[in-house]
Amino acid sequence: MIIDLSSSIYNNMPHYPDDIDVKVESFNYEYFNITNINMCVHSGTHIDTPLHCINNKPSAENIDLNYFIGKAYCIDIKADKDNKINFPNNFNFENIKGHDILLINTSWHKNVNTDYYYKDFPYLSKSFAYKLLDLKIKTIGIDTPSIDNINNNLIHNILFSHDICIIEGLYNLDKVSNKEFFFSAAPLKIKGSEGSPVRAYAVIK
Repeated sequence: MIIDLSSSIYNNMPHYPDDIDVKVESFNYEYFNITNINMCVHSGTHIDTPLHCINNKPSAENIDLNYFIGKAYCIDIKADKDNKINFPNNFNFENIKGHDILLINTSWHKNVNTDYYYKDFPYLSKSFAYKLLDLKIKTIGIDTPSIDNINNNLIHNILFSHDICIIEGLYNLDKVSNKEFFFSAAPLKIKGSEGSPVRAYAVIK
């Protein structure tokens, strides 16, 4: 079974503060239709490569696709009172061992397509980020607009400095919670780009 984990892209969709407005324009000609898109590569469901914060790192064009395709596991974690995401004290790490890609379902994706989605969203704690290093996770995905507080890039820099890639803006994670599955979110081959919109999906047997 294939489960779509991406949000839709459409004209004037909500976007991260200070990003350009998303423009999707369709034109009908006599024998064909054409759609033009103008948007930031970090709008909607997208990937971040380390080049997003660190110069001279691989771009979306030449990043190893193994970061975004492979065996994944999704966990449910709700944010604490400070909106931070931490592993619970009783968390069973055996469930995620052997998985290169870890997805986090905070249920924030239920706010997608609203302006509220980009306000006061959950983000990773510093301790959570360092635990990912211990677990040797290659890629972390989340259903919020960013793994970081909207005011800084602390978590991005921790992960990118250890060549961990990021997927943000995932959707429908309730459908894969606490499951193992094949996952794909390959970036477009955009030369020199630090990120890319993606069509993320899971394949569950």
